Formats: sequence, structure tokens, C-alpha cells
Amino acid sequence: MSKQLKFGVSTWLWEAPFTTASIHLFPKIKEMGFDVVEIPVEDPSFIDVTVVKKALQENGLEPSICIVFGDDKDLTSADASLHQNCFEHAEKCFELAARLGVSFVAGPLYAAVGKARLASEAEKKRSGAGRSLI
Repeated sequence: MSKQLKFGVSTWLWEAPFTTASIHLFPKIKEMGFDVVEIPVEDPSFIDVTVVKKALQENGLEPSICIVFGDDKDLTSADASLHQNCFEHAEKCFELAARLGVSFVAGPLYAAVGKARLASEAEKKRSGAGRSLI
């Protein structure tokens, strides 16, 4: 059985955060030839799953979910409360994904989107990063 190649696009190209009202983008996304729409989830409470699922079906689009961490969610932080926020948010996003019938969930699941943090020399030594393979 061969799989059909599908093309997708993130609603972030047009607006953020994704909310139920963002479904107005779906006809445009389908018209542009996309098969999949990535829904970046900054706050699951902004999304009415029933309405979004219906709009996806009406437009012949498959959903994927991108879990979005903000400044209050950071696994690279020493603050354990920020770690807990990550786990709680991810759980809500996985629940949303299941309700939408999503087969693919992505995201930079370590810190806020756009955060770049270089590991210190001590962290690199602990993890073995930077070791030569030769």
C-alpha cells in the first residue's frame, strides 16, 4: 500500500494565537492546495473542538497539532514549576489532539517558541555533547 504525499501549512502564517475564530482560514488553506493544517496550540481554552472539527471536515482538511510553550513553560529552566506547566499544557494539547482525531503532534517541547539557549560547558560535559566520534 503506497501512501499519498500530503502538504500542510501552519495557521501561524496568518495569525496567532489560534482560536476557534481562526477556522475562517480553512477555506483559503484548502484553496491553496494544502491537505493538512497545523494548529499551533498556545491555549487549549481558545479552541472549541466541536466547531473546529466540523470546519476541518467541511473543508476536507486533516489537522495536526503543534504544542506551543510560552515563557511560563520551560523545561530548560531550573524552576520546577515551569516544568510542571509544560506537562500540564502538553496533556491538555494531547487531549485536544485526540478529540480532533490528530495523528501527528509536534512542537519545540523544551522551552518557549523561539528561545535559543546554548548549553554551558559543564552541561555539555555532563551530557557528553561535543565529544568527537572519531
